[in-house]
Amino acid sequence: MIKKGEPLDRGDLGLLATALVLAHLPDVDLVPITVYGFSAVKMFHQAYTHNMAFCLISSLIASLLASVIRKKPFMHYFPFFSLLVFSHILLDAMGHDTNPPIGVQLLWPLSSSYFLFPVHLFIGVAKSTARELFSLWNLMAVLVELIVFLPIVGVIRVLNQKRWLERMQEET
Repeated sequence: MIKKGEPLDRGDLGLLATALVLAHLPDVDLVPITVYGFSAVKMFHQAYTHNMAFCLISSLIASLLASVIRKKPFMHYFPFFSLLVFSHILLDAMGHDTNPPIGVQLLWPLSSSYFLFPVHLFIGVAKSTARELFSLWNLMAVLVELIVFLPIVGVIRVLNQKRWLERMQEET
């Protein structure tokens, strides 16, 4: 368990690495670009890995592995892992999408409908060519995401700090 003021052990680093991988796992559908080139973006991206089924299956597998490796109950990991994967998918549904089909199949297999929030929290990321991928536009997209998330991270940090200080006072 990661505790404030204590050094991370190998298991904690493994858990952090797992969290980072799971948070980005839905974008594994960009891997075909390495084989088929940038035209594969339209064929694969947000098609198979941006839905409820992928979220549940990947979270289930990761939770089972973590529970066996770390010898803790499955439900110790499953809610957190599911939230990591699903938040990626949900955030993609809040972005600007101009490539048909528009949005993500959030509820697949229950529904084949595509969902896109009417108000876009993020600007679209250009990914049709390598030049677009490493463009000033995409740098701006990253900056917008930082502007959105850094205040949230700051609030969470302050709340955690407050909770930690309260616990320290209780112990003394």
